[in-house]
Amino acid sequence: MMTAEQTTITAREIAEWVSKFATLDEDHRPDRPDSWERQAVYIAHGLPNSVIGFALWSLRLIGTGIERHWSRNISTPAELLRSLGVDLTDGWATWFDTIAQAEDSGKTWGEALEMAGEAPE
Repeated sequence: MMTAEQTTITAREIAEWVSKFATLDEDHRPDRPDSWERQAVYIAHGLPNSVIGFALWSLRLIGTGIERHWSRNISTPAELLRSLGVDLTDGWATWFDTIAQAEDSGKTWGEALEMAGEAPE
């Protein structure tokens, strides 16, 4: 897994993976058990859970270790991506955070992507 100093993956590349997963399984809803404060965590039970979690897992930016760090596993995408060394503009931060907030409220991957709208330039 890459460290923050080594990350060369861009917000656009992550967004492409998020869009790909959301399009392939648009009706999927991530697990949001009460024990997780009804939030769609990135990794659950050793596997990706949220659409952003699947993208970050596929890009090898996160692994199962994040599950042991509750505050990181439920952090906003903007916080997590910046901690991983991904350069985010405010537009990208809002786009990723909107997707996560939609999933946290029970939306499907497709609905979350639709709520976020077009990816920033």
